[in-house]
Amino acid sequence: MLVFFYAASVAVAHQGSAPHSALPVDASPRNPFSFAPAAPNSSAEPKYFGFYGASLNDTHTFSNLFQTDSLDLAKTAFSLGQRSLLHVGSSFFHKKGLRPDWKTAWAQTAAEMAPFVGEGRPLLGFNLGDELVWNCLEPSAVATAASAIRASFPRGSAIIWYNEAAILAHNPIKDSCGTPHPDFKIPDALDWFSVDIYHMDGEVDGWVDKYVKSYYETWIFPNLTASQQVMLVPGAFGSNVNHYPNGTYVCDKSCYDNMCTHDASDYLAWAQQDSRVAAVMPWNWDGCPACNGSHWTPPHTCCMDEIGAKDMPLQRVQWPAVGRALIGKSNEPREVADVPTAPGMYSIELSTPATTHFTKIATDYKQEIQELIKYFLNSYHIPDFVLPLVNKIGASIDDYVQQPFADEMRGISSASGVGLGEILLMNFIYDITAGCTSIVSQDVNGQIFHSRNLDYAFPGYLRNLTIQVDFLERGSVSYRGTTYAGYVGLLTGMRPNSFTVSIDERDAGHFWENFLEMFFNKKAGAMSFLIREVLAAPNVTYAAAVERYSTTPLIAPVYIIVGGTKPGEGAIITRNQTQAVDVWSLGQGPDASNFWRLETNYDHWKPPPTKDDRRDPGNAAMKAMGNADITKPKLFDVMSTPKVLNSGTTYTVVMSATEPDLYQTWIRHT
Repeated sequence: MLVFFYAASVAVAHQGSAPHSALPVDASPRNPFSFAPAAPNSSAEPKYFGFYGASLNDTHTFSNLFQTDSLDLAKTAFSLGQRSLLHVGSSFFHKKGLRPDWKTAWAQTAAEMAPFVGEGRPLLGFNLGDELVWNCLEPSAVATAASAIRASFPRGSAIIWYNEAAILAHNPIKDSCGTPHPDFKIPDALDWFSVDIYHMDGEVDGWVDKYVKSYYETWIFPNLTASQQVMLVPGAFGSNVNHYPNGTYVCDKSCYDNMCTHDASDYLAWAQQDSRVAAVMPWNWDGCPACNGSHWTPPHTCCMDEIGAKDMPLQRVQWPAVGRALIGKSNEPREVADVPTAPGMYSIELSTPATTHFTKIATDYKQEIQELIKYFLNSYHIPDFVLPLVNKIGASIDDYVQQPFADEMRGISSASGVGLGEILLMNFIYDITAGCTSIVSQDVNGQIFHSRNLDYAFPGYLRNLTIQVDFLERGSVSYRGTTYAGYVGLLTGMRPNSFTVSIDERDAGHFWENFLEMFFNKKAGAMSFLIREVLAAPNVTYAAAVERYSTTPLIAPVYIIVGGTKPGEGAIITRNQTQAVDVWSLGQGPDASNFWRLETNYDHWKPPPTKDDRRDPGNAAMKAMGNADITKPKLFDVMSTPKVLNSGTTYTVVMSATEPDLYQTWIRHT
């Protein structure tokens, strides 16, 4: 990238050729097309905020804008309250100009993306690319591409944006190949335009106003049409390299952290006061070691190793605060049309070799399993020392995982083409940002019902993997469960005429910490394995299941919700790693008259957090339903109550052990 590094008194341009990484950012449900040209200092409505190099898991709580080249990732981002700008430069550009077949390529892209563009849909619009002219693309090619997108998506239906290097002040304007472009102008078809301007000289009062805002006022704002706005691209990074190759001192890591944190406040004030600013997208969250760094040696002039804001102590606090201030209430959960679909239906004969149990499933879902693993490893910040341990455990899986689970994972690994260590790691995926709602209830006749929603921060991937499985013993159903392809444990299940069970996450911490608990404490087991083990036990009763679920050592805290076959057989077991700390049964406690027990992800004796209160809406829906005539459709409606059903919900299950055929799974598409 061409980056202008401004010192307090002297502006020095350092020209490199590394582009910004094409990593995600995040978006929201407000209507971005309602703006009219406003006075520069008028108070603006909530803005868009995202990050270059964003991790959906880290940034979705304080951002509403995401950039990606993957429609699937855009759908996942949308489920987290973000809308996306889709990278489409590859449909247009080749080397210094347009692709020979760009019209055909764009027509195909436009047709494929059209159903996903617009208010209430995943795509906010399109990103043409980064520093296109600086990287020697003809300005006419950029203008042609922008106009083609606008022809397909009229203004007001989709945002078109691109970021350029800060070359507008050059006289003449030149690209990095040395070619002058005296006629360069901001394409009229764009909605948003931005440039990136950073510095590396430490905290300087007023730097944003003096250098960045003044640049925009001089070179950008006068050249915008009445319908165009800007995006701001602040610096949000650090470096352990504190000198140029020639030895000149610049900021060290702590200096960068203070500097970017200080500038963040000024960018926030500017964006809030200036309605010409539509969005803020700092560079960058995850870091970009491939962009610059110590491997750049003289005569290269760049000297940073691009540590991301997530690894800078002050910035990791400041930028989320900026994001929340800018997006206002636009990132709150919204109601979206949900059209439930059926999961894949499978049967596994348990008398066959364990290595074959999940072979058919893993073969059918091979691509989806590989995509989830790729997303998982790229998006969750796993310490460097963890992956070697994963591979070590995978190589000695029988020392850590009991049968049949070890052999079942071997079979999945073989059928899916994913390493055994990664499959093992995938089987701890429940411990990552899970949210759930489980309800056990009893009708006036004493029949026990069990309903549950399972929520995740990356529902798009998991919806594609959701399956319902009958586990057979010589042709007869031993137990039934809803799970994800590639996963051998169960989070939801039923043993006919015995009991039903679901588990809800309880402040489980980092998934990799729980994974290491298994490595260092062989007496502790995975909760999903325990659920399946008890379901598989012959002649097991509700009471025996509650006892085992209450006393077996586990690698992480959890809530286990159990329903039986007799009146009063329903309980929420609150677990730590060693034992139950509370068992809350039907007909027990001050609200003993209640015919249900509901658990989300918080201890039932404590108030739920206001930011994630699914408990109160769920309880209100149960009270309104009553217990005179509990039915599957009525329980489905309860589980579809806003907030109980939310953008992260992957599936809903309703079941009753006394009526096994009642069991049904719906994949939710909120």
